[in-house]
Amino acid sequence: MILQRPLALTATIAFTVVAAGFGLATPQRAEAAAPPTVDPVIEWNRTLLQLIRTPGVQPATVHPTRNLAIMHLAIYDAVDAIERIGAPYAKGIAAGKHASAVAAADQAAHDTLVALYPTHQADLDSELRDDLTKIRNSSAERQGIAIGKASAKAIMTMRTGDGSDASPPQLTPGTTPGSYRPTPPNFVPPVFTHWPKVTPFALNRANQFRPGKPPALTSATYIAALQEVQHDLQLR
Repeated sequence: MILQRPLALTATIAFTVVAAGFGLATPQRAEAAAPPTVDPVIEWNRTLLQLIRTPGVQPATVHPTRNLAIMHLAIYDAVDAIERIGAPYAKGIAAGKHASAVAAADQAAHDTLVALYPTHQADLDSELRDDLTKIRNSSAERQGIAIGKASAKAIMTMRTGDGSDASPPQLTPGTTPGSYRPTPPNFVPPVFTHWPKVTPFALNRANQFRPGKPPALTSATYIAALQEVQHDLQLR
């Protein structure tokens, strides 16, 4: 098992909260690669955040959280295929027990970002080359690269046609109860109006836990709730 325990921990945390984790534990056994100076999950998370924050790079109609989820799911599945740290998100990713999980994480992150930001491939390729040069075991590196590629491809395939590239429909403000109204101070138009129809990553459907419609304004339920609020305000 070619991995330091902190990377498995970080990949697990990243899968759970779509963020970088911590490298706190001591190595489980001697790594066949030079210990990374920066956890690869944290490193690639920073790279993605830099892309997102660079003006004009992130597509205006694609929410950044989608890309964060895609990259971290690919990293998690790549590491999990070697470490078996939990249930995989995508199925059927084969692994060799002597593969480098560091190489797998690096390759998975790289391939997803190249797919999401193809115009930045040169910079991403350079970062990957620098990372892979730190791995001394060539056989473990080759296996890890193959796993990372397979994981990234599986996640990108799952997200193909998820609705994120649809044109956002125009949402016309209204004045009736329940209608959308622009909010102060700038009263800007709504964004990501197509996102309710984008395939969720974990839910069965976007409105799975959404509360039902409010009661009608003329219903006894609404009147009772209104009177309760009015009474509470009078007490204050």
